[in-house]
Amino acid sequence: MRLSTLPLAFLLCLPASHAALAADNDISKINGAVRIEAGQHADDISTINGAVEVGERAVVDKASAVNGSIKLGAQAQARTLSTVNGEIKLGPASRVSGEVSTTNGAIALERGADV
Repeated sequence: MRLSTLPLAFLLCLPASHAALAADNDISKINGAVRIEAGQHADDISTINGAVEVGERAVVDKASAVNGSIKLGAQAQARTLSTVNGEIKLGPASRVSGEVSTTNGAIALERGADV
């Protein structure tokens, strides 16, 4: 029997304060949403029991959520998106250069979205 290590990996990576903005532009949260504002850049974004929202024309390297959704705004970009128990929505003309994956969720692409 193989167990998923994704939720455990999230817990091990998150600081005791439940939220952190590291010097390398990583953001992690427990029980809360993460929003990258329009036009902003961030590296690795993760949340447990919250959503990830990437604003219009914003750029992230990797976004992941457990028990939450991920939404890429119009013309936003990412390398990798993944969820467990959540959906992924790619806005108009958004782009993901690598993998998009979900366990127990849906993936929706709006007009012009590219994976």
